[in-house]
Amino acid sequence: MPRFGIVSLRSGSLNAEIQPDFGGRLIALYDKLGPERIDWIVPARPARAEDSSHVKAGCFPMVPYCNRIADGRFDFEGRGYEPGASHPWDGACHGHGFLRAWQVDDRSGDAVAISYGYRGADWPSAYRARQLFRLADGALEVSLSLENVGEASMPAGFGLHPYFPGRDGLSFAVGADRHWPILPGFRTDHSEPSPLGRAETAGTRLAAGEALCLSEWDGTAQVEWPRRKRRIGISATEAFTSCVLFAPVDSGAFCLEPSSHVIGAVNMPERRSETGLRILAPGEAVAGTVTFDCQIEGQRR
Repeated sequence: MPRFGIVSLRSGSLNAEIQPDFGGRLIALYDKLGPERIDWIVPARPARAEDSSHVKAGCFPMVPYCNRIADGRFDFEGRGYEPGASHPWDGACHGHGFLRAWQVDDRSGDAVAISYGYRGADWPSAYRARQLFRLADGALEVSLSLENVGEASMPAGFGLHPYFPGRDGLSFAVGADRHWPILPGFRTDHSEPSPLGRAETAGTRLAAGEALCLSEWDGTAQVEWPRRKRRIGISATEAFTSCVLFAPVDSGAFCLEPSSHVIGAVNMPERRSETGLRILAPGEAVAGTVTFDCQIEGQRR
């Protein structure tokens, strides 16, 4: 395997590069049309898992929870847990997965399956997470699964955190019914009707550092660069009930993050029906797939 353990997939002109030991991150997704390269996500330089918290590029997995845990602490079944800090400035954020090396379980043709296991005391039970990347017909499918392999129940969630380039020239469309206002410290504690309605197309309305947390998501979205006549259609299976829209500070990227629960859901176990949080008993698993359909006007693969 090449330096840094990069796995390269190709289907027609569409290429994907995955680095398992860099937090299971997709580090590049691009079309190669003769001498021209079209990057669909911000490419990430190969690195090691311990460097993951500082890299605002590629697409990384959020597992076994999405986004923030308030004050880095939560209670579950009568016991308190304090997951280790994911970011020095953010505390517990985005889970364990993007900070750890994943292993390659299977590689065949245009697909690769990777996984990692976790038995840390900062989570209620041991678990195993898996990702399957597959290219087909101009699209990338990313399947995630999370299995409780321990002896106690545990809260469970997962998501994907892609960075799309060119925020200033980008628009988006996403349909969701509910919005969770984000409070200081990236907290949220209630929902309201979504300010976006069912079909918003205003990608520049997010200021740097601003985020929107949406629930009752219909599982579809579109990211478009109208001047370049390019778009990505995003479709997610029913496990992904939420999405977060985010404009990173000090970056021209835009993030649309398919998630299985809203921000801070681990701190609100009594509101599972609203937040999307799941509780997995020993031996239980949850799985879902997100498809990124890359389209260039007038281009046929």
